[in-house]
Amino acid sequence: MRNQILGPAAAIAFSAMFSSAACAQANGYFTLDQATAGADIYANKCASCHGAQMEGYIGPSLRGHAFQVITSRQATADRLLLIISRNEPQDNPGSLTDEQDGDVLAYILQVNGYPAGKAKLSAFTARQLNLTAGR
Repeated sequence: MRNQILGPAAAIAFSAMFSSAACAQANGYFTLDQATAGADIYANKCASCHGAQMEGYIGPSLRGHAFQVITSRQATADRLLLIISRNEPQDNPGSLTDEQDGDVLAYILQVNGYPAGKAKLSAFTARQLNLTAGR
């Protein structure tokens, strides 16, 4: 009897959790304004290591197949946001604001074909965004 009651409740909770993430992804990952701001930050703070076109230089490539490999290991946007906030830029790690970190990730996602939407990418929304589903 216990499994019969828990089964439907667990299924509803599981479904709600994934439908909210799917809804967030269906509505885009970031705003266009955010990606535009991220492009400026990237050019000034990131391109010297990752290349002007994200092709990689001192740091790894952040586009195409190389980015797909990264996202296969770090499947949610919050993991990438954490890496950016703690490790970048290399010459002054952690010096960007939370908003700037989100803007840079928005730009990286845009370059890699993820869709823009109406909600800004933030530490909160990033937890719900599965990067392996967005391309």
